[in-house]
Amino acid sequence: MENLALNGLDFNKFIVLHKAVGEKEGVIRFTDLGGASTQNKVVDEHTGHSEKVVEVEMTTIDKEVAHYNLTPSFIKTDVEGQDLNALKGALNTLKSGSVRIVKFEHIGDNPLQPILQFFDQLKWRVFSLDNMGKPTLEESRMSGELNLFAMPEQAFKERFEK
Repeated sequence: MENLALNGLDFNKFIVLHKAVGEKEGVIRFTDLGGASTQNKVVDEHTGHSEKVVEVEMTTIDKEVAHYNLTPSFIKTDVEGQDLNALKGALNTLKSGSVRIVKFEHIGDNPLQPILQFFDQLKWRVFSLDNMGKPTLEESRMSGELNLFAMPEQAFKERFEK
């Protein structure tokens, strides 16, 4: 809600879920540093924490897509380093054929290889954009980029490997 207001977007054109997204349904605990702070982190239930903690219902992208009867062509995640888990919870949606591109974040200290393996199993290409805004598959460049993209391999070839 905060981001919609900040960007002057029409609240009626969006479905806002007060839930976290992950690989499976359940509950997840976060530090609560206020608002949409990017400093909030997942808290292990077995670890004590001095910060305020909030429990949030966790759902999957697949469940919400089915519940709202959506056919997304674009998925964007921004879940502070938990993007791979959120995308694992979108497996059926990604396999549906409706999604043409995914934009997600790769936090520099997280290994890139699990993301590449996940999308490789789907026959998708992961890429970043070079300084000219053109797709690059160079892993060394992708490792240092925050924003990464993925799209079905065949669509990538048709679009960028002419």
